[in-house]
Amino acid sequence: MKSLLIGLVVLAAALIVATCKHLSPSLQKSPEAEVLNHYVGTWKSEAVFKPSKWLPEGKRWVGTVDTKWILDGNLQQMEIYSNDLW
Repeated sequence: MKSLLIGLVVLAAALIVATCKHLSPSLQKSPEAEVLNHYVGTWKSEAVFKPSKWLPEGKRWVGTVDTKWILDGNLQQMEIYSNDLW
């Protein structure tokens, strides 16, 4: 089961990369992408999860989010850093 899951993840990643190769040369340079440039950079973030069926005690999360353009400016990648992830 674990090897099947790993295989599916690898296949999904390969399909995403193959699909992105056929996109426009760079969305980062288009006027439509200017809105997304706002998110590029390093940000301090905080989230508060209210108590729910899945998280009965609730949770407060504080961390850093690093966002950058990848795949020739066609996608944004967000990396989340925190000492307190679940």
